[in-house]
Amino acid sequence: MSFPVAWEELGTVRPEDFTIRSVPVLLARAGDRWQELMPRPQALPRD
Repeated sequence: MSFPVAWEELGTVRPEDFTIRSVPVLLARAGDRWQELMPRPQALPRD
């Protein structure tokens, strides 16, 4: 699974912190971090 981590957290997190059970709790607490990192899709010209 892939989960974004803030630079400030890199020294304190471990891979086992992100499990199928812990991620929903993290998302509920901190929100969807992918949403902040990924811009909305752009509309491309049709021509």
